[in-house]
Amino acid sequence: IKNGHIQVACLPSPRRHLTPGEDFEPMSKEATNAEISRRLKMVVHWLAAQCDPDPAIPKILAAHLLIHGAKISDTQEATQESIGLGWDDLAGPWSYIALGDVHKHQTRMVNGVPACYAGSLDRIDFGEERDKKGWIEVELRWLDQGGENPRWEPMIDHYRGVVLHPTPARKFVTIPPDELNAVLLYDDLADKLTAPIVRCKGTVTQEEYD
Repeated sequence: IKNGHIQVACLPSPRRHLTPGEDFEPMSKEATNAEISRRLKMVVHWLAAQCDPDPAIPKILAAHLLIHGAKISDTQEATQESIGLGWDDLAGPWSYIALGDVHKHQTRMVNGVPACYAGSLDRIDFGEERDKKGWIEVELRWLDQGGENPRWEPMIDHYRGVVLHPTPARKFVTIPPDELNAVLLYDDLADKLTAPIVRCKGTVTQEEYD
């Protein structure tokens, strides 16, 4: 915002030790997580209520938390057994919702507002081998259609959404045994600055294993 104000509501990662004075010992892990999630939802609603009602002031929710249903990997989603919220629980007066915790970049629309996990800047294991890594750029524009529901919304080159700028993340490469050869490894490992972490993954019969 070149001239004006902006409101940013921040929510740190929820943890059990952030509830001093509460005795969760008699409760199961599942019940404890559910109770903390319930309180977390109340906090998000409280943050939304503290925002200035003036639609001319853009409002950003920056939260480090797990969203149930978010993709943790290509084959795994966050479950409701974990401490976290549902996508719809994020609804509020927000112009943009910036999320952290999940390493996989993804965007979900919540009441017409992008809620985006930027993801991690680098890969940490083979579970992120195919993930795109980078940082997010978001530009807000003022949308006023004849006084009807004026608001700020994300736009990038007249396209509503967000842009992921890639980072030079370390590569993780899985090579089948039949494709493994010295030339392939030499080409990939020639530059140590961009050298990937390589694994050879195949299958063997029980007889071969024995």
